[in-house]
Amino acid sequence: SLQYGYALTKTLRVTGSYGTAFKAPTFNDLYYPDYGNPELGPETSRNWELGLRGTPGWGSWSVNAFQNKIDNLIVFDSSLSGPLFPFGGANNIAQSRIRGVELAGDTTLGDWRLSGNATWLQPEDESEGPTRGNLLPRRSRRTAHIDVDRSFGPLSLGASVSGFSYRYDDTANANRLGGYALTDLRAAYAFA
Repeated sequence: SLQYGYALTKTLRVTGSYGTAFKAPTFNDLYYPDYGNPELGPETSRNWELGLRGTPGWGSWSVNAFQNKIDNLIVFDSSLSGPLFPFGGANNIAQSRIRGVELAGDTTLGDWRLSGNATWLQPEDESEGPTRGNLLPRRSRRTAHIDVDRSFGPLSLGASVSGFSYRYDDTANANRLGGYALTDLRAAYAFA
């Protein structure tokens, strides 16, 4: 990978990056009973990203646009059927593209630390055939995450909320899975 950043001002930086990647299927992807597919090929990808980051006095913010083009993307495909795949299994998508924009920011308000991000994706199957143009399985088009933390002397408390829009469980986009949210709570105490 190669990345370059340029400071436009003391509080504003622009960045750009390009990279390639390779991912071999895992042992489970290849051989796990009722899931593995010994015919899987390795993934290869080309990725680029452009970003703008600001660090004003109140905290920081960033906006990033990215695109990943992936050949032989390894996915779980619930539409696979047959004696080897009673519940679906690992499969390759010949060509796929994931485009997106992510916004992020953080600040401190009094004793509270706040941070969050939101992502909009276009995860698309670009293979020739009946699934061309479908959403990639198990990839939400919209996600958001918020963290809130506060310290009370040696005690710190925090919460995170993450939200995910609908997605599909299969390459055919026939089995729609609803959106969901997760909430996490945390506490820490510094004894010394």
